[in-house]
Amino acid sequence: MKKLIVLIIGILCQIYVFSQNKSYAEILLNMAEKGNVQAQSELGYKYYLGNGVPKDYKKAVHWYRKAAEQGNNIAQNLLGVCYDNGHGVPRNYKQAFIWYGKSAEQGNYFALLNLAMRSEE
Repeated sequence: MKKLIVLIIGILCQIYVFSQNKSYAEILLNMAEKGNVQAQSELGYKYYLGNGVPKDYKKAVHWYRKAAEQGNNIAQNLLGVCYDNGHGVPRNYKQAFIWYGKSAEQGNYFALLNLAMRSEE
């Protein structure tokens, strides 16, 4: 009986978490559409991973670009990753390098690492 109760509680918790993710994605979308840079970057990441929304690289790129053009170094790096891997955009190493560079100029260590790896090829 105790195992059944724990199982039911676990299922209810997962349902709650899933519903929160979905509503959180809706909140992010509302904020992103109003120009919130952090929300745009985070929404791009949700679309990239398919976390709370269907995985969609093109939508990820859309939101990353909006945030990146406003100077968000995380979105700049992740937009570079999209160009580097051809996720949502045609593979373009020059564009990847440009976005990594913009992010690295702001001290993003992941972008610095991506630049180093890109320059080795």
